[in-house]
Amino acid sequence: MNHSRFSSIINIGLLLLVIVLVFRSADIAEYENYRWGTQSLVSGEQKFISDIEFKISPGKEDWLIKKIDSTKHRAWINVYTFTLPWLRESLLRAKNRGVDVKVLLEKNPYNSVTINHETIQFLRENKISFHESSEKQFAFLHAKYMIFDDSWIVQTANWTRSSFSTNREFFVLGSDTSILTNLSEIFQKDFTGWRGKSSDSRLLAGPTNARERLILFLDRSEKEIDIYAPSLTDEEIIQKLNDMCHAGVKVRILNAEYEENTQKYDTCLQVRIMRKPLHAKVILSDMSEWFIGSFNYTKNSLENNREVWIFIHGQKIREIAQIFENDWQRAEVALDKK
Repeated sequence: MNHSRFSSIINIGLLLLVIVLVFRSADIAEYENYRWGTQSLVSGEQKFISDIEFKISPGKEDWLIKKIDSTKHRAWINVYTFTLPWLRESLLRAKNRGVDVKVLLEKNPYNSVTINHETIQFLRENKISFHESSEKQFAFLHAKYMIFDDSWIVQTANWTRSSFSTNREFFVLGSDTSILTNLSEIFQKDFTGWRGKSSDSRLLAGPTNARERLILFLDRSEKEIDIYAPSLTDEEIIQKLNDMCHAGVKVRILNAEYEENTQKYDTCLQVRIMRKPLHAKVILSDMSEWFIGSFNYTKNSLENNREVWIFIHGQKIREIAQIFENDWQRAEVALDKK
């Protein structure tokens, strides 16, 4: 074999190797996208979410039991903690009617295997399908949303006694078809141990792009921002709020009574402590848009947990703002710019 022919064979071989590696990389990228999920960063105008309503706690959970009892085809539940026996019984009634009942739960909420144990035993004994998330999937499966037939609920509450009897909580109920489709896909992926994703910019399935989307939302605030924040300890987010305040944005934060919450706040910020148990996670911006979800403003929540947030442009913001104002007036001053 002469030298030129040998060189040609080597070059062809190298070219084939490059082609294989390129396609292999594409296959790996496609697999990773399927396995873990990705979602694009989207800013700017938010589309209206059609036909939403909201409910608050403290309050009775009768409306939720009625919702489950009227469900005909599917009841898919994702909550962090689930301890209420009458909600377990309502799911069993649905299952016995032929409804497709599935429950996604965190295996170790608050690093304890006992909290959801009774519910898990109930689901297992009554042959109701459930999936417990593990740390290989998420640090914590902290999302809180439901799908009932062709409607959905995104909320801040768990299914516990305190969530309905004492806590400040919010529930957003809707039937927007794109939100429904995306929540359904997220649920199905998460239920099988993978990671679902959202292709709708109004719905975020963390941890993918959670920090970036929160910062984009804050960046759009020009005049004022009101925040329900049970736990706000992430240093980058705190610094962002400090910077916004110094740039002239009025920032008001309602905290739960946790000592670590106020350690790094600038005195420019207005901060009050709710004596009523606070578990709601809501931000209102410029009386034009708001969002609600399961997340806390912590490093773990933004980077490692499964969280679900929904961004809402305009709708119901005046009602939510009035509830915030009432809670603000009743809260105890921690830091307050005069």
